[in-house]
Amino acid sequence: DSELFVGGTVNERTDIHLLGATLSHLITGLSPKETDFSYSKHPISRYVPQLKNSEIEKMIQKCIQVDPDDRYRNCMELMQDLDRRPI
Repeated sequence: DSELFVGGTVNERTDIHLLGATLSHLITGLSPKETDFSYSKHPISRYVPQLKNSEIEKMIQKCIQVDPDDRYRNCMELMQDLDRRPI
């Protein structure tokens, strides 16, 4: 569950998590509500096989980690990763 919905600390990493969930929704067509935020347990390639091990899948997986410490620290770090990776 997202810390936003369970009363946890909300910060920039929460925004990053929600961005990852939104991207997952756009790519798979499944909303977080339908999947109980299980994107972090089931990569998007489960729903879109051609994205298996793709850079975008790796980035989204990092965004939606359950533990905020496993996500990007801030949006700048995410942007830098976007600039480095061929998508």
